[in-house]
Amino acid sequence: MKNLLQYQAEPDGSRAQWATGRIRPFLEKTLDTIVPSGFEKYLRLFQPAWRWPQVDSGDWQAFEDIAAGRYGWEHATPVRWRDVALETGKTAHRLMQWESIAPAPVELGEAGISTPIEYRITPEMVDALFRVLIEYSGPEEDCLCAFWTGYAEHAFLEAAGNVTVSGLGQQTYYLFHAPLATVQEQWSSVLKGMRLSSALAPNAVWPASKAWYYAVPIGPMTSYLGGPAQLLEEILNCVELETWEAFPDDNIWFDPLLEQQ
Repeated sequence: MKNLLQYQAEPDGSRAQWATGRIRPFLEKTLDTIVPSGFEKYLRLFQPAWRWPQVDSGDWQAFEDIAAGRYGWEHATPVRWRDVALETGKTAHRLMQWESIAPAPVELGEAGISTPIEYRITPEMVDALFRVLIEYSGPEEDCLCAFWTGYAEHAFLEAAGNVTVSGLGQQTYYLFHAPLATVQEQWSSVLKGMRLSSALAPNAVWPASKAWYYAVPIGPMTSYLGGPAQLLEEILNCVELETWEAFPDDNIWFDPLLEQQ
């Protein structure tokens, strides 16, 4: 797994101070508790749900694999939240939460839709997002990457000179850096090599220029980006991504329409 990691340990924790100084205390529960305030525009990026096919009643191995968590993701198809809301008769809107649109759970082996994977996007989404970011910032732009220290897999991430940073959200993070193109390549490669589960996907990325900031928080099933309007408009129009405009004081945990349902 180490050969997948091309990030360099960042010894200078002050490179995160501009962000921590613009991020509110996490108990506020708003977007600006994970993405710095002061950007021209913000957006919300939705991790997909997953549609699973009906399992043949005679395929006992498949049922055993499902029960043991071994049933491969190659059987699942990503589904946009808008489509899930349409199927469940709910209203899709920019502040929706998964629990407010989720379909009823299904029995083992039945066709159905499962929850998005927390704090993870797909390799295809990574490639689409970073294609736009690289066009804007350039492939060699030095980027800071924050990884949550709580992952067990991070024992091998620790390196001489590596520092931890608090104030970027609800947790403490290891700080690394790498060229933007390397961040894209490593993030996508890790997800492809380890399916949809990886502690090597950063929880926050920003360029040295501080032009934009991308956060993948722990808990919410969506991620957030702040930056210049032109850049974010391009991302909002990216057909590979399901996105919605966001604002700094948006509550990232609560769907206001739940009170009306």
